[in-house]
Amino acid sequence: MSNIRFNEKELLYYAVTQEDATVQGPVKKKSKKYKHQSLWLVLKGNLLFVFKSSAAPQAEDAAHSCYVLESCYPEVTDTGFSITFKDADKDRILSFICHAENSKEWVRYVKEANFKYLRNQLVYYKSILKKISCNSSSSSFD
Repeated sequence: MSNIRFNEKELLYYAVTQEDATVQGPVKKKSKKYKHQSLWLVLKGNLLFVFKSSAAPQAEDAAHSCYVLESCYPEVTDTGFSITFKDADKDRILSFICHAENSKEWVRYVKEANFKYLRNQLVYYKSILKKISCNSSSSSFD
């Protein structure tokens, strides 16, 4: 796995600006002390920002963590949703607690956030456009 370097200030600014967020909202996570910790998730593009807050982040709030959503597999669970990251050494799983309807929405957006999904969508729509253009050029008007 290669290392990616980010300019921390620019990344933080990107995380807290409200525009261009695909989806954002509160979730909970079970902490090591068996309590539920309130978090705020922001998904922008293929980046998932996690804030230790139960409300939308402000400019002065620092993101607790940031995940690049490539090679990951989200799924709905009994209590919310989880994201499994496939790695050469081991899998890493993030689990979040939220309402069932919210978990379905998060899973859909996380699936759509990775490059592989977007590439497949592009190939699909290119093939449709090709069929349309072939059909329209082959038809003649007498």
